[in-house]
Amino acid sequence: MNEGISYEVSDNGSAKLVYDTTGKIETLPSEAKDKHGKPVVLAYEANGKDLKISIIDKSTTIQTRGWKEGLKCGLGTAEVLV
Repeated sequence: MNEGISYEVSDNGSAKLVYDTTGKIETLPSEAKDKHGKPVVLAYEANGKDLKISIIDKSTTIQTRGWKEGLKCGLGTAEVLV
């Protein structure tokens, strides 16, 4: 993580960046498209000073109280560290 920027991760896997000097908060996306144009869900986790991003095929997720609680990972799941 860059100096001067911290993050907050919710229990449901959503995340926000906090710019320490200005207090500005930026909500990170929870959905995106993969390189083939298919919808994916982005789940964030704290990983020490880094922010871990899990990329999950949206067709393998189940909507329950919080989408992260009903997550079923399938083929094509990847993890990226920022």
